[in-house]
Amino acid sequence: MQDSRETVLKIAAAQKLLLGALALSVLINLTFSSCRPSLADFGVDSLAIELGILVIALAIVVFQIVCIVRLGLLLNETATTVVCAIGQFVPCVNLALILWLNSRASARLQKSGIRVDMLANAKDLENYHPHEFQVFCPSCSTPSSSDFDFCPKCGTRLVNQAEQPERDA
Repeated sequence: MQDSRETVLKIAAAQKLLLGALALSVLINLTFSSCRPSLADFGVDSLAIELGILVIALAIVVFQIVCIVRLGLLLNETATTVVCAIGQFVPCVNLALILWLNSRASARLQKSGIRVDMLANAKDLENYHPHEFQVFCPSCSTPSSSDFDFCPKCGTRLVNQAEQPERDA
């Protein structure tokens, strides 16, 4: 069964949001680990710094869990969602679980004929129409509607399976 266009668009958006939450987490952790010693040199109370870091870290973890639940529910994977959400409180494991969920989302998008690059940029979403017969360009593998005679990306002539001449063995 092929996913609807709305589902594919939601999966792509949730995947991008999850990777954005991961990038935010890494950025904040690097920033705090490099700024913590310098703030203490200026006489800032270390307890206030630690509490501030804890509040921001918890907010990021909650945001990541929301992103995981959103993507997991779109993928219809309840057990995976629960494991990934609980694992967000374990350092290093949380990174592996996010990347695992990301790979599952990428596989689901690729199964629908959407190309996904390393930064979860889903290509060909504008050409995804599951209710129309999809023809893939023989040169660049871009999916397009069976209404097109030529690939909208590279201009190669598209040949439907019904139009291809049968070859004698």
